[in-house]
Amino acid sequence: CCSTMLGLCGCSWCYITVVAGLLVLFLQYMGVFQAIRFLRMKLGPMYLYGWTATGAYEKVGSEFAKLEKTLGEKELLKSMKYMCGIYHDDPATTPADKCRSFIAAAFDDELPGTVAAELTELGFKKRHIPCDIDSYTTYFPFRFWLSYMLAPMRVYSSAKALEAFNESDFAGTKCEGQSGVLEIYNDKEGYIQFVFPCCDVDTGRHLRVVE
Repeated sequence: CCSTMLGLCGCSWCYITVVAGLLVLFLQYMGVFQAIRFLRMKLGPMYLYGWTATGAYEKVGSEFAKLEKTLGEKELLKSMKYMCGIYHDDPATTPADKCRSFIAAAFDDELPGTVAAELTELGFKKRHIPCDIDSYTTYFPFRFWLSYMLAPMRVYSSAKALEAFNESDFAGTKCEGQSGVLEIYNDKEGYIQFVFPCCDVDTGRHLRVVE
């Protein structure tokens, strides 16, 4: 009887060990243990076509679904670089219903006049980002939908730490009311990129809200 119990306990521990190992491998695959490193870069050039939205950031998924559907109907998905969002407010200090964002698709070149006019009629706005936005950037692997939740958790906590060491230069979440933090969702190449404009010389002016 004792040997049977010991056998069962041994099997249970083996099972727990295997499950724990698989969980660690899964989290590693998802990028949870990846070091977050920020690099200095110049952002642009590119053209963004999208619309402004106000509301809780965790609910912008429906806006992106609407954007993807519209671009598909206009046959623009293949020419699009990627989808992206500009988030103008710190959700830790701004009420959820007041958080502003710009939901957009990025293109290398300006869209033809007729296509742009059709999008304008649908409520789209255009932003041109030239290659002069001095920023910090970091990347997080994109695996599937869960990455959209894990990436901000890992990156923004690290961004706060970087901001503490470099307050005079790093915008972090301090300048979002003036500019914004850009999140790039490049599922084709398998990454989510976070771009934080620096505070000096109004460098984030092209990320500002389009009224």
